[in-house]
Amino acid sequence: MAPSRVAFALVAVLAGCALACDALLGLGGYQEVDADSGSVVAPEASDDASDAPMDSSTTLDASDAGDAFDASDGDGATVAPFDGPIDGPPLTLLWAQWPMPNPDAASAPTIDGSPPLPNPMAYDAGADASTALDLVTGLTWNRQAFQTSTFDAAAVQCATVGTGWHVPTRIQLVSLIDFTQPLGQATIDPVTFPSTPASTFWSSSQVPVDAATPLYWVVDFSTGLVRQTTAASYVLCVKEGP
Repeated sequence: MAPSRVAFALVAVLAGCALACDALLGLGGYQEVDADSGSVVAPEASDDASDAPMDSSTTLDASDAGDAFDASDGDGATVAPFDGPIDGPPLTLLWAQWPMPNPDAASAPTIDGSPPLPNPMAYDAGADASTALDLVTGLTWNRQAFQTSTFDAAAVQCATVGTGWHVPTRIQLVSLIDFTQPLGQATIDPVTFPSTPASTFWSSSQVPVDAATPLYWVVDFSTGLVRQTTAASYVLCVKEGP
């Protein structure tokens, strides 16, 4: 067989394998998040008559996306569902779209004239002494730590703070960790959060496991570490923007 015919036959076989894999694995069933609106944009409808009629202009609400959309905080942890009237962040804010504060930036020495470390941790309490604006992330935090023994209680507590307030996602809560604090003190800025105990704090990021009791990611401010657990003791409420 001529080399050109062999090459053509090989290409045809590979193309057929690719189409078969796509059909088996559903590789075409992706979804995209509209960065402006925060809505889930459905893929273009296929020619398969079994597919629902949908084109690329069709958008879905987060509530309609169901299991097809994994609302995570950027590193695989799903946001815990809650049936109550709880305000939460839009889809585009479930991922960190800001630089991570660097608590060591102010104290770290420069070497050979190199620039200082970026994104020094900084807060602005402003006129409202009960809240503080993170000048790096743009998140506003309620400075009071509320004692709560369940995630549902934490969610309700944050909802009572006001519109837009919610339990922070894991990455949002991690942005508060200040590992420069002395041993035995809570690993969080003591000026901005003076009453925060060295204890475990809820995040809304649920560990995707099949278990009777849900596992959540929590931050332990006694160590500055993140871990999985079924229980935590406190919650710091957050909202997006000032």
